[in-house]
Amino acid sequence: MAPEQKLRIFEKINKYSLDIICTLDRQGCFSYLSDACQGILGYSSEELTGKSYARYL
Repeated sequence: MAPEQKLRIFEKINKYSLDIICTLDRQGCFSYLSDACQGILGYSSEELTGKSYARYL
């Protein structure tokens, strides 16, 4: 599978998944969140990026 195809699949999973998909930096702060965080946590990914994940447990 070509890298472009893999990227498109990853983007679709992130867009349509009902689960939060995220990455954290070394300090435990969100560096990426999928759109599902809005429905589950009530915050947009932009609001949570850079904030500590422990605050929202």
